[in-house]
Amino acid sequence: MKRVKTAKGRKVSSTRWLERQLNDPYVKRAKAENYRSRAAYKLLELDERFALLKGVKAVVDLGIAPGGWSQVVRRKSPQASIVGIDLLPTDPIDGVAILLMDFMDDAAPDRLKESLGGPADLIMSDMAANTVGHQQTDHLRTMALVEAGLEFAREVLRPGGAYVAKV
Repeated sequence: MKRVKTAKGRKVSSTRWLERQLNDPYVKRAKAENYRSRAAYKLLELDERFALLKGVKAVVDLGIAPGGWSQVVRRKSPQASIVGIDLLPTDPIDGVAILLMDFMDDAAPDRLKESLGGPADLIMSDMAANTVGHQQTDHLRTMALVEAGLEFAREVLRPGGAYVAKV
């Protein structure tokens, strides 16, 4: 197990997070396979179980930053149009349009459909609310984002499309 050598000036929770990152096999694997985040493996697992990416032509990535899920879609469905949206700036990904805006903005559904060329086959979300440190409050805030994503999906998905959110 690797330990953080310089914890001076850091909170204990930050040091523990760094140690988990240093010792996480999925973090190491993501680096080796050029994924932006370990979350890529969760989407791969979901796709293996539910075939989410089979035949998709238009995909929306809500909360795209840092972009691991869009990378998976690009690799598994290279023909798909992919549009990501986030409040945070995200480094470009070949073949992925990235909108720097809030998906709850009134203009977002039309902007996304315009970028995709029509409704989406799949909307995926790995969003999490900013945490305040109170577990129940943090959970409720994240679930509110998931529910807002579902409402958004009702407006942007084609009939028979899929919405997947990781919590």
